[in-house]
This record gives sequence, structure tokens and C-alpha cells, in this order.
Amino acid sequence: MTIAEVVTRDTTEDAYEHLADVVVTPERVHAFAEATRDFNPIHFDNEVARKFNLDGVIAHGGLITGIVSQVMFERFGDGVMPRRIGETKFLLPVYTGSRISIFSRVTRERCNVKMVDVEVRADGNVVLVLKDIMLLVP
Repeated sequence: MTIAEVVTRDTTEDAYEHLADVVVTPERVHAFAEATRDFNPIHFDNEVARKFNLDGVIAHGGLITGIVSQVMFERFGDGVMPRRIGETKFLLPVYTGSRISIFSRVTRERCNVKMVDVEVRADGNVVLVLKDIMLLVP
């Protein structure tokens, strides 16, 4: 076994670990809108949302990724530094009032670098996938 094999662990076959469940409340959506000044009516008006073939008002994508970031810091520690995200795909909208479940798996580790994939699920469906998140872990 080489030194590289000792310090590098490939865990691509590992199952996802459940990190957290979070309810996307109207208050969270409103606070995010206030912070970002994004008052697009699809986030607040059911009639407007339905005109865009949505079942109701949806949360901002940035709110969902922010919740994921918070959960990742809680999981990997406050000193963790995200360096990049390889791929981000929103597959389905997240409706206000939904409970989202956040899952992650470490796909590779080397020294203080972890490569992580994240799935966010709502109502049993994958709504967001983040692939190849590079984390520097103290």
C-alpha cells in the first residue's frame, strides 16, 4: 500500500447520512426576501405562482442553499471552509411550508480536504443536488 492510498479514502459507495430536517416556513422566506430584497411574487402570491405552473408559492433557491450551508457547518464544524461546488442542480421547487431533509456523503478524503455530495429532499423527492463540494476541514 502506498502513502497516497493511506491518506486518501474513496467513499463513493457510502450511503448518504441524514443531517437535518428543516421546515421552510413563511417567516424564513420573508426574512430571506428582506435580506436580499427579492420580493418576486412567486414567493408570496399563490395566484401568481400558479400562473407559472407551480402548485403554490415557492422558497428562494438561495434560501435553500443557505440552509444547506448552515447544516454543513453544524456537521463538519465551524472552522470548515467551503472552497468550491462542482455542480448545483435544482430538480424541483421547494414549496413554502415544506419540510426538507438534508443528506450528505463524503466521497473522497485527503488530509484536511473532504469532497462531499449533498441531496435535499422534500415529500420524498430529491429537490436539490450539490456535487463535489470541496471542504477544507481544520
